[in-house]
Amino acid sequence: MTTPVVQNGMVFVAAQDGTYALDASNGTQRWHAQIGGAFIAAPAAANGLLYLGTVNLSTGQGGVYALSASDGSQRWHAQPVAALLAAHTPLSLTPASSGTGITFLNAASGTVYVSENGTTTALNASNGQKLWSAAGAALAMG
Repeated sequence: MTTPVVQNGMVFVAAQDGTYALDASNGTQRWHAQIGGAFIAAPAAANGLLYLGTVNLSTGQGGVYALSASDGSQRWHAQPVAALLAAHTPLSLTPASSGTGITFLNAASGTVYVSENGTTTALNASNGQKLWSAAGAALAMG
C-alpha cells in the first residue's frame, strides 16, 4: 500500500488490488479503481486529478495514469520513458527515491514531472502529452 494522499476531503491510496478514495472525515469508501500493474510510487493529486505510476512486472511496461479524483474514471495514460524496469517490486519505492522508480513533483502547476531511472520527463497534467524529457536529470526531493 502506498502513502496516502489527502486533498479536498478525500484520502487516496493505491494498494495491490487497486486505488481507493475514502472520505477523510469518516473513512467511507467513495470509489475503487483497478488500472493494472503494480504501483511503484505514492499517488499525487492536483486540480481534480489523481496521478499514479505503475509497472507490469512481467513485461516491464508501465507508465503514468490520471484518474478523476471525484469518481476514479481514467482520464489518460502515458508512458513517459521507453520502458520501466520489471525488477522493481510493487509498492516498494517512495516519492523521494532519488531517480529510481517514478517520482511526481509539482502536479498543481499544470505539469506532472516524472523522474524515472535517470530521466526526467514533463507531461501536460490535463492530457498526458509529453512536453519534454531530459536524460541524466533525475529529480530528487530533499
